[in-house]
Amino acid sequence: MGYIYALVEAFKAEWKITLGAGLLSYAVWIVGNVPRAVVFGWIVTYGHGGEIDPMAVAYVAVGAPLFVMWGGAVNRMGALINSERWQGTLDLDMVTPTPLMLALMGKALAIAAYLTISGLVTFVAVLLVARASLEVANLPLVVASLGVAFLGLVVATFAFAPFIVLAGGRGGFWGAIIPFGVVLSGFLHPVSILHPAVQAVARVLPTSWAMDAVLHSIDGGTSAIDIFANWAIAITVLFVWLSVIWYMFRKVERRIRVTGTVTTSF
Repeated sequence: MGYIYALVEAFKAEWKITLGAGLLSYAVWIVGNVPRAVVFGWIVTYGHGGEIDPMAVAYVAVGAPLFVMWGGAVNRMGALINSERWQGTLDLDMVTPTPLMLALMGKALAIAAYLTISGLVTFVAVLLVARASLEVANLPLVVASLGVAFLGLVVATFAFAPFIVLAGGRGGFWGAIIPFGVVLSGFLHPVSILHPAVQAVARVLPTSWAMDAVLHSIDGGTSAIDIFANWAIAITVLFVWLSVIWYMFRKVERRIRVTGTVTTSF
């Protein structure tokens, strides 16, 4: 119960900090994502000689917002950790009984939640450019599958945080992650179209399984049992990732306690 309380408090603290940045900075971020959404909509509409594939439009319309949210969350998370590392405030987290992983997970949830509006703007922009409506076979299953994908997005947002300490990563370390996310996450295209070797790598991400469930829910040609199976695999992979991240964070905390400070261990 104490861990849940700590997670909620970390969420609330980061939410207040993020809101404190002001509506203007948030509006700038949203507007900045519109051109990218327009490109997504243009490609899915005119990439096949102007022939619109309703299923492709629906997939990109619901997947592009997740990609935009994830990219923004990764950059925000990287900047946050890098800032706390140099300011010394990350050291203060070590004098509390709250595991560092829970603190960062709460912050990642707050950041992802804050970016949902930019995701909605991206969703609308893709449909407007495609001049199409959202056509899905089973909307409730699509929404549920997107919920599973959102959980994977949150985990992927802070999954590489331990390497900031263990590998001495800098701000650019986070930017290098995003291109891999474009290819492997499944947000912008089904993982099944990738080369088998690349598919194998993508399958270690929970989002690839969740987006398969999204695709099947849009198409309607797959039974609900298969979609539930995709959810189960995605959640299982997600918990494996959480276990690995937990282990890595324990190593981070151990190193900080040995060296005495996180800011001088680089």
